[in-house]
Amino acid sequence: MTTLLAVPKASDSYPRGALSEISVSAGGKLQVKCDDDIIYDWVTTLLAERLFVQGEGFGKLKRDARGQLTRDPETRKFQIERYVDLAQPAQEILGAIRDNLEATEQFELSWKD
Repeated sequence: MTTLLAVPKASDSYPRGALSEISVSAGGKLQVKCDDDIIYDWVTTLLAERLFVQGEGFGKLKRDARGQLTRDPETRKFQIERYVDLAQPAQEILGAIRDNLEATEQFELSWKD
């Protein structure tokens, strides 16, 4: 099973955060593991309330030829290529979650196989 690793970046106000492991089990059930209760609550709330669109899923963001996320020139918002619902393969779901977490610029992201 592939797992997305997300570590909150250090900022002027906060130190680098604890590692969160995000995975998808059979049936599209999202799982988050983190040893820090505050980071766990933050990540799960971010996924459920800000990044997941009810009835659609997670937005898969557009990337340019260099692999960089693209923004709409007028609104400066990241462009959504399509939505990935929880019935899609785990790798697709995690890829869309990665796009969204990358767009927040608040996490260091990597994969664990």
